[in-house]
Amino acid sequence: MNPSANLNLDASHSHGKSFVLLPRSLSQAIPLARSAQLGPQASDPACVISSWRTPADGAAFLAESLRNRWTVYRRQLRSCRNNFSPRAVHRLRVATRRLMTFYAMLGQVTRSPRAAKAARKLKRRLKTLGKLRDLQVQILFLEEQSEQFPYVACLIEFLNKQERHLKKSSVRDVRRCKTRKLKKWTADFCRALESNPKTTEHHEALSANACHALATAFAEVASRREKMSAAHPRSIHDTRVAFKHLRYMVESLSPAFTGLHQNELRRFGVYQTRLGALQDLEVLLATLNSFSAQHPEAAAHLHSFSKFLYERRARAIDACLTHADDLYRVCAPLGFSPEVHVHAAAGDRS
Repeated sequence: MNPSANLNLDASHSHGKSFVLLPRSLSQAIPLARSAQLGPQASDPACVISSWRTPADGAAFLAESLRNRWTVYRRQLRSCRNNFSPRAVHRLRVATRRLMTFYAMLGQVTRSPRAAKAARKLKRRLKTLGKLRDLQVQILFLEEQSEQFPYVACLIEFLNKQERHLKKSSVRDVRRCKTRKLKKWTADFCRALESNPKTTEHHEALSANACHALATAFAEVASRREKMSAAHPRSIHDTRVAFKHLRYMVESLSPAFTGLHQNELRRFGVYQTRLGALQDLEVLLATLNSFSAQHPEAAAHLHSFSKFLYERRARAIDACLTHADDLYRVCAPLGFSPEVHVHAAAGDRS
């Protein structure tokens, strides 16, 4: 690849819109979205997201945002290698997910197969630490409840054994984790973005692509939110997964494109935390039920704790559903148009 190669516009416009594409070595000329998906005036970002801005040099902003995420990821990876603590594991997972989301968004905005490939590579690495993080969260919660429910000590011991075993393989995987290829791809993306022609046409096309990527992510969250129900707690988890993707995408585009700053962005974290609290309980209940099935002699002693968890889970589900529409208040500063909500509803019916 020629790292100084310019981003350029697809010569064939789709429904009157231009789409920014990376050089041919990084990209294929596939448009992101069509007007029929996002409303009759989707070619104008302001018609999709009223607060949307077209920065003087959006490509340079994206390049700097990507560099920042790469730097944080590398820092957390080194920290985790030096001190494999629960806190370090959590921070590495968050940094990995933020960088993964950026690659995925870049793949949408530029239609770069390599960006999508980078996102998939990070997703595989994320799974390496996922089970370990689940165990650590469960152990911490059980230790907090051990005074009220002393018999959970047997469950803590059971999970500690699993955690020690899984930690060995996770430490090995993290230390073997190679970054050379991702580092090169990241540098290539940044150079390609920064060499994007400094014309109004290119700025507006890149901005439109980013806007449509964000609107698509929001429509997916809104669609899943409408399916949330107490009878199917999995629907709440599905909403959380999509919302997490939306949140990190908004962060990547802020403030240059969205106009959002830290105060507005913190509200995304509050909404995500509420949904995450339920998922932690779901995972712990599954562990408890599995442990009780394997150790029938302990089941009777854990009955009161099991009842406590189910009651807490019911309250968590109620909180998630009661505050489900906070999604629209959290995202209100972005000003998504009715067309995006209609698109989400159409997805529900399909």
